[in-house]
Amino acid sequence: MSHFENRTQFHLKDYKAPAFWIDKIDLNIRLDEANTRVIASSHVKFNDSDWEWPSGAGLPLVLDGDQLKLVSVKVNGEKWENFTEANDQLTLNGVPQDFQLEVITQLDPTTNKSGEGIYKSKNLYCTQCESQGFRKITYFVDRPDNMAIYTTRLEARKADYPFLLSNGNPTDKGDMENDFHYAVWEDPFKKPSYLFALVAGDLDCIEETFTTKSGRDVKLQVLADRGRKHRCQHAMDSLKWSMKWDEERFNLEYDLDLFMIVAVDDFNFGAMENKGLNIYNSMAALADAKTADDNSHYKITAIVGHEYFHNWTGNRVTCRDWFQLSLKEGLTVYRDQEFTADLFSRTFQRIEDVIALRDAQFSEDSGPNAHPVRPQSAYSVDNFYTATIYEKGAELIRMMEVILGKDGFAKGVEKYFELFDGQAVTTDDFVHAMESANTSNPEANLEQFRLWYSQAGTPKVQVRSEHDLESGKYTLFFKQEIPDTPDMQNKKPMHIPVKLGLMGKGTKKDLIDAETVVHLKETEQSFTFEGIKEDVVPSLLRDFSAPVKLSYEYSDEELLFLNAYDTNLFNRFEASHRLQVAAIKDFYNAIVKGGKTKDYTQLFAAIAENLKQSENDPLFVTSVLRNPTWSNFEQSIPNLDPIALSDALATFKKAKAASMEKALVETFNTYRPRDEAFELTPRAIGRRRLAGAALVLLCRLDNTEYYGWAEEMFNHPMMAARSPAILALAHSKAPQRDSILNKFFDEFKKDGVLVNKAIMAKSASRYSEFSETFKELKSNAHFDSKNPNNVRSLWRGLIHENPAGFHKKDGSVYKLLADAVLEADSFNPHLSSGLVGFFDSYKQMAEPHKSLMKAEVERIVAKEGLSANVFELASKCLK
Repeated sequence: MSHFENRTQFHLKDYKAPAFWIDKIDLNIRLDEANTRVIASSHVKFNDSDWEWPSGAGLPLVLDGDQLKLVSVKVNGEKWENFTEANDQLTLNGVPQDFQLEVITQLDPTTNKSGEGIYKSKNLYCTQCESQGFRKITYFVDRPDNMAIYTTRLEARKADYPFLLSNGNPTDKGDMENDFHYAVWEDPFKKPSYLFALVAGDLDCIEETFTTKSGRDVKLQVLADRGRKHRCQHAMDSLKWSMKWDEERFNLEYDLDLFMIVAVDDFNFGAMENKGLNIYNSMAALADAKTADDNSHYKITAIVGHEYFHNWTGNRVTCRDWFQLSLKEGLTVYRDQEFTADLFSRTFQRIEDVIALRDAQFSEDSGPNAHPVRPQSAYSVDNFYTATIYEKGAELIRMMEVILGKDGFAKGVEKYFELFDGQAVTTDDFVHAMESANTSNPEANLEQFRLWYSQAGTPKVQVRSEHDLESGKYTLFFKQEIPDTPDMQNKKPMHIPVKLGLMGKGTKKDLIDAETVVHLKETEQSFTFEGIKEDVVPSLLRDFSAPVKLSYEYSDEELLFLNAYDTNLFNRFEASHRLQVAAIKDFYNAIVKGGKTKDYTQLFAAIAENLKQSENDPLFVTSVLRNPTWSNFEQSIPNLDPIALSDALATFKKAKAASMEKALVETFNTYRPRDEAFELTPRAIGRRRLAGAALVLLCRLDNTEYYGWAEEMFNHPMMAARSPAILALAHSKAPQRDSILNKFFDEFKKDGVLVNKAIMAKSASRYSEFSETFKELKSNAHFDSKNPNNVRSLWRGLIHENPAGFHKKDGSVYKLLADAVLEADSFNPHLSSGLVGFFDSYKQMAEPHKSLMKAEVERIVAKEGLSANVFELASKCLK
């Protein structure tokens, strides 16, 4: 694959600060559909800390650009013609060491479908500049270590665009000739170009005030398209919860006079933390009881928290370079996880986070695109936005908290801001702050821990035990292994903190301190506990204290014991999860190899027993009730037959429902939503989720009565009732299935948010022919193949919920996906690179799936003019 080697790769080891800094920029942007004009007036100064000024011609100023029409260049007010435009760069030769630069460019936001730079989303102008979108607005030193003060003047037609928004605080506004008006914004804090933002349009707005702990009043606004005002309140509430929590937990106070959230329909990300002006995908911001279920409300709260928390962990302290992306993202994911844990349910949140980590990141770590949390090289910056950077990055932050303790970790965060506020720094700087604040802690030497940032792969930890009842000595033997990944072998042992307990079989109590942590630092290590005078079952890796794959040969009886009595609720869930995974593999083997399965009555009875205690913590019980996900098996079953696995999962769920039918009926009838008001409390969410989970399982039993219950729930005015009903019917043989899915689509096809939910429901149906669904949606006027949300909803619904529909033996759906990748790559590489990742698992598949999937990846790679985003991921997939 020599043409892959010809692509330009960049490396962390080659980092060097730019030769020139731009430390202040004034933007004058006159918005027009086809001819937007940008005047960028900047102060440029030579970087004498990292470079030497040569005699003679000096150094050229190299500015980044992308698809720009250059109008003019001035240096110190004089027209400048000593420049070249080539390879998306503007190079100015013969410039002085300190000067004023003016660059005028023209753009066409209407034809810009990339979702980067300035583009149109319906009737709104909006921006997305992370990671390299600012260069689509003007020529600039477009890299995160170049931090500048921004002043922005926006101009547009007043009747069409009454709101003109940008970063910072508003300082001036007024009317102009030709029905135009203007607004001026000043951001007093230095920021990198990826945090620049603007929005212009005719919007609905709700406004409230938050008083900070120091007594300052901050104006808060949530804005959306006209007609959506009633769906903005939950985001507003979530924002105020976030601001209060950050003050209480981390002593971090908001620093501007205004904070805005704007919801737009066409957006590549969930949301973006631009300073003072957060731009959101509408799906991640808009919610009310009629249009959003519990999962949507929960996610919106987490996303609002995440983007707000970036104000300090990302904006005030940012990344030196994109290899350090986890510096802001891993830390901020950890913060949003802790926020929602405190707000709703700590155990439930931890379980959800670990499930997401195992599904996405463990799969990534074991696949062709495995990379460290701090990557060493890449072909495209956009490919850094992965589960490894975000979710595994958050686990590294959490491990430091486990190692240093909550107080030590809090001191480390405080030291981080003390040392680096207003700077662009590295992940190593964050670890250094942790060490500096905890010099008296014997575990605060984190030199070995730093390997987590540089070594890819999920560590495997094998554990065995020895117990001498007479002496009371109980010993655990640990062995760690870091598997090879495509670009990395022969790895060093990691520092792995393992939180554990020893559950007495007789007393059903912890026999050691429930917060005990042992620190694995060698390939093999053992730990002995004294005074253990009764038989025990070890409770290992409590709260998932490290992102590893831990194996210990538990018997079914021991796992059932932990499921019933472990004092650590996360490990109760783990025990049930392990048993269910083993059961599904048993069902799978029975299909592939023939033979009978074991009797799982005892397992199902244990799960049902949790339902009887659901009033104590209904959210936790929903986690115990849920089924293991597809990813558990994709990673652990070699030569996987996806059709057989899909059948095994369906058979298991039906057997589970049949065995638990009485308990499920009682749960549904107890908790089903009726006429009560919608409340967003942990108990109310848990009760509704339990009813929904029970209904989904009951509809596996092909019982017309249960189908009727689902139809009743579909007709409920609350989306929290309708969503599980739709899911239940989509996976059933109910005669009303297709008519209800079509009715839901027709009801919301004109809604830019809910049409995506309807698209996902239609593609997720196990009993529908996806090829026909695909044709139907593609030809529908309300499906936009250039809208990232529409496209992602279609494919995620299929691949996550209907794998049998994706893995058709004739390979026809693989071809459709490859076509979708190539289509999206022509206008939005960020979208196409997300889609191509669905092919990553092809090497785990049995024939003919393996060859058919590989052929489509080869077809993608062979396409001329392929983006670096897709080429990198697809080419690595084939290696």
